[in-house]
Amino acid sequence: MTTDLLEQAYSSLKHNRRRSALTMLGMAWGIATVVLLLSYGAGFERAIMYFFSSFGSNMIGVLSIPAIRPSAI
Repeated sequence: MTTDLLEQAYSSLKHNRRRSALTMLGMAWGIATVVLLLSYGAGFERAIMYFFSSFGSNMIGVLSIPAIRPSAI
């Protein structure tokens, strides 16, 4: 049973070479894209952590934000 499946898969790959090549190229492109995005995310995270760690641990920031009142209609 397994050998029949492997023979059928090989035959399909052999007869549809262009389709098989494009499928493999698309899979490789997708995997490379995911790896690239994950590495960008890790690099940005490290850069942001380094940036904020340069402020020191003894600082507290306080911001004043004006209150927004609904307009009377």
